Parts: sequence; structure tokens; C-alpha cells
Amino acid sequence: MKIINIIPHPPAYELYINEPRPKINWNTPNGSWVGIWGYDWADQIGNEILKRTNKFSFEVWQPDLRADKIYEHKFENGLIHKLFPANRINSLLPANGNLSCPEMVLNIFKEKLDNKLILVLHGAPFSNSISRNIIYNFSSLPIIVFLHGEYFHPLSQLIKFRKNVFIYFKLIKQYYEYIKYFKFIDAILYTNEKNIEQLKKFNTHAIIK
Repeated sequence: MKIINIIPHPPAYELYINEPRPKINWNTPNGSWVGIWGYDWADQIGNEILKRTNKFSFEVWQPDLRADKIYEHKFENGLIHKLFPANRINSLLPANGNLSCPEMVLNIFKEKLDNKLILVLHGAPFSNSISRNIIYNFSSLPIIVFLHGEYFHPLSQLIKFRKNVFIYFKLIKQYYEYIKYFKFIDAILYTNEKNIEQLKKFNTHAIIK
């Protein structure tokens, strides 16, 4: 069985612009480069799983705005990290939350033919276009979501006074997105104790602290 842990955002190249490239890197045809540091959350989770059991293979898949093709590296412990070509989708949403990565979706379809898959997503499943697209196409596969930080029931925030009335519409929209997407999730790994009862209202059986 193969676990594919999907990072919904591209590598943070801009944060390391004045530092050396990561040890794992490739030049791209346009004179730029792509690289893998190997210590994202998804990599750390994979390292721990591979340390504890040999029943799974583990891959980390990540969109990359610099990539012209799929770049892949296999670490000594067997963990594989892949970078997939991605493009921004023009919208009012934050740039990192709205990416198009069709090759990633296509390759999951291919993997389904040869392997039993578990898909792992990070953050609220509606918060970025990559997670939404994967849930839409692969709801029949086991899907696990890691929720980082603190989550709350959107309607609980409506009682607060806000000068910006559009936030009320955003919270209502978020509420219906919770209902729409959380029903497809088989397990939610919540790294927080706060508001866990509120989360259970959307998916009672899936919350794992």
C-alpha cells in the first residue's frame, strides 16, 4: 500500500533567496532551478511512518511553479519527494491557495492502477484548489486530512460584531464548504485540543486527536 502525502503549496523558494540551494536541486531549461529540502511536514510524517513500519511506501507530492516537468528524489530511507509543474489560477483568493496542477491528478489516476492508495492532505480540504480537485476526483479512495493550528465552527463566529460585513458572507460560505468536503474525509488528524467538539459536528467519526 502506498501513502501519497500532498503538500498544497509550492516550495518556499522566496524565503531562501539569499541562501545556497538545497542539497537536492536541478537546473531548469529557463535558467532557474528547483530543489527539495526534505524537511517539510509531509516529509517528517513520512520519515516517522517508515521508521515504525515497512507495510507502506511513502511519497510526498508537491506543486512547483518553477518546474517544467516532474522532478523526483528518493531518500535513503525510501521516502520519495516529487515536484510537479503547476500554474497559478487567477482569482481573488491568496496566490498559494489557488494552483492548477493537472499532472498531479493524472499521476494519481495512474497510481490507482498499480497500487492501493491512501491520500493525505494538509489544512482544511476546501482551503486550496489542489485539495478540492483531489477530493472531487478521488473521493472513493481513503483520504486523511491533517489540520494544523486551530479550527472553529464558522457559524460560531457570526455573533461577533464586524465592520466588514463581507466576513459574515465568508463565514456562511465556509460553513457550507465544511459540510460539502468533510463528508469525504476518512480521518482527520487534529493537532490541537481546542474546538474539537465543534469539528465533530461536521465529521463525528473521523476526528483523531
